[in-house]
Amino acid sequence: EHESLELLDDYDVVEFVAAAHRVASWAHRLVVAGAGELATRESMHAPVEVELAHGLTPERIAGAELGLRLGITPRAGQNLVRTGTAMRRNLAPTGDALRAGWIDAHKAKTLLDGLDGLPTQLAVTVQDAVLPRAARRTPTQLAADIRGAIVHLDPCEAARRHQDAAKGRHLTKPKVLPDGMAGLWLHTTAP
Repeated sequence: EHESLELLDDYDVVEFVAAAHRVASWAHRLVVAGAGELATRESMHAPVEVELAHGLTPERIAGAELGLRLGITPRAGQNLVRTGTAMRRNLAPTGDALRAGWIDAHKAKTLLDGLDGLPTQLAVTVQDAVLPRAARRTPTQLAADIRGAIVHLDPCEAARRHQDAAKGRHLTKPKVLPDGMAGLWLHTTAP
């Protein structure tokens, strides 16, 4: 690989990296599609009384199963399931863009997180508004585009989301950092 890359000029190396990045996006779409499918299987359903008592939803069970197999946390496994499930439903265009390599896994997650909790029709409308430009935007820019589209398309929903978010204000416990340092995270309203 390395020796053949040395034969390419700068432009072709950039194009090689871009093509490999598209393949990685395609592969990630396969990963989340499989994770979403796993959660639909009968084997991922706990008995109703167990599910109610312990919150063992198919998504949690599938996430734990994937976590064990992939060497990731159950939470990371659940995120794969969540993404795959959303792309089977109202975020299918995002899944198509990921499969085509127009966006990468980070931008797909940005879309999923930004649209989470929105009414279905608004989520679809916002997705349709921001997805065409997503390939040329950074994840931070894409997140801002999503927030802006929500405000533009449904100011009342944007205000409701702000009120809900304000209820979750908090200051984290100190986290130990290297070199005798510590960090805190303040999550509060902008003013």
